[in-house]
Amino acid sequence: MSSAIDRNNTADHQFRPRFRDRRTRPRALRRSVLVWAAIGLLLVVAVVPAAFYVFTHGVPGQSDSGASVSPADRFMQSIVTGDGALGWHQLCPSVQAQLPLPALEQQASAQHKAMKQQGMWLTSTPVGTHAQQDGGLSHVYVVTAHWRTGVTQSTTFTVSTQRSGCVEDVQN
Repeated sequence: MSSAIDRNNTADHQFRPRFRDRRTRPRALRRSVLVWAAIGLLLVVAVVPAAFYVFTHGVPGQSDSGASVSPADRFMQSIVTGDGALGWHQLCPSVQAQLPLPALEQQASAQHKAMKQQGMWLTSTPVGTHAQQDGGLSHVYVVTAHWRTGVTQSTTFTVSTQRSGCVEDVQN
């Protein structure tokens, strides 16, 4: 009797699942396949509409479409990123004539390089827009300088645009 007990308590017997009949194992496999198929279907049902929304509307808080971004917004983006060419292309032709593109690109590049060396970066937050009497707009932004140490300093910029949308003046 002790040999029968020893045989029943072997490692193979304790950890190997025993199916009562031959139909139980295929049912278990079918059930797990169905569970994984249901999980996959749920993921598709949840992910596809979300992806469609993101591709058609964009990520909330970000705007990459040129139609909804004003020249003033792009100008402030050029200040934050140090992209002189982007900023120059937002300027009114009369201002562009006074400030050559290479000069603005060089100045923006030098300023951006100096900020990186100091461990500083900028962010821009639009505050509001006010109509001007000549049909243009005044766009108000808060530009914040951030240092790696956690220190921040903010200043307000007003970007004036003509009726056409081009940037004619910037004041801080």
